Amino acid sequence: MTLDRRITRLVSGAAAVLTAAALVLPPTIYFFLSHQRLAGSLEAEAELIAVRLTRIIGANPDLWEYEQTRLQDNLARRPRPGDPVRRRVLDLQGGVVAESLEPLPAPWISRSLPLLDAAVPVGSIEISRSLRPLLIQAGLLGLLLLPAGIVAFLALRNFPLRASLFKPDLLFWYFGFDTHQGASQIGLPRVPPASAIAGSPGQHVSTALTTPEPSNSTAKTKTSG
Repeated sequence: MTLDRRITRLVSGAAAVLTAAALVLPPTIYFFLSHQRLAGSLEAEAELIAVRLTRIIGANPDLWEYEQTRLQDNLARRPRPGDPVRRRVLDLQGGVVAESLEPLPAPWISRSLPLLDAAVPVGSIEISRSLRPLLIQAGLLGLLLLPAGIVAFLALRNFPLRASLFKPDLLFWYFGFDTHQGASQIGLPRVPPASAIAGSPGQHVSTALTTPEPSNSTAKTKTSG
């Protein structure tokens, strides 16, 4: 493999890794934070519904499972319109006692809390929402960053390659690659030697021309002659 190809592969690989990180990290962080916020919202909503359902269970602890009308009315209450949500009341065996269903596209995120009667679990309340809106928003963020990522990749790739056209050893020395020994020791950037910098484009190397002074013996010889 020629030196030019090694330089191209090195610079292109580094530029691709940096660009991929810049494109993937922002949507990933956005999705993670939004997921945590949505999970906390579901838990808070489940606690509010659990308080209302606990009152129904406490009023009729033996037959509360048959009061489906009252249970469904409490499940259907929504403080404000929002994304589709699915609420279900389950017994201890996981059977559905009452539910309020809305069209909910997959994938889902669910949170549940136990329903208590005198501090004894008798069932649970489960609330689910769709994660599809968050996935769409994260994908749109990635698409918005794509043009900037392409520009960044071309800049990170082309600028070092243009510099290496005139002095490839300088680029390899900067990245810690010994071209003479053929060993790659990629690490922190190093200061290039003076021999690599000398003669690079844009630099003018000036040499001071001095005339040596004649020695004493030479001067005496000329005088005697």
